Amino acid sequence: MRTSTAAAIAAALLALTACSNENDANVAACKKALQQQFEDAIASGKEGDPPFACLGLDEATLRRLADEIISENLDDIPVPTPSWSPEGW
Repeated sequence: MRTSTAAAIAAALLALTACSNENDANVAACKKALQQQFEDAIASGKEGDPPFACLGLDEATLRRLADEIISENLDDIPVPTPSWSPEGW
């Protein structure tokens, strides 16, 4: 479940590439905005809109930022506890 949650968040973050343009973007501001979006997604389970700070960044940069955020926060992604016991398997 942890992997699928991280994959869903990564997909949402990578959707930003569809909104990119030729403007210069501030990578640090984008990462900060993506970090906040990541935290909001973990808390609410909902995807956010692409952060304005990320407009104009290329796909490779967005992928790198998404990878960094997920790697830095992997331990914070909630993992559901099964209601059954694997004993007897």
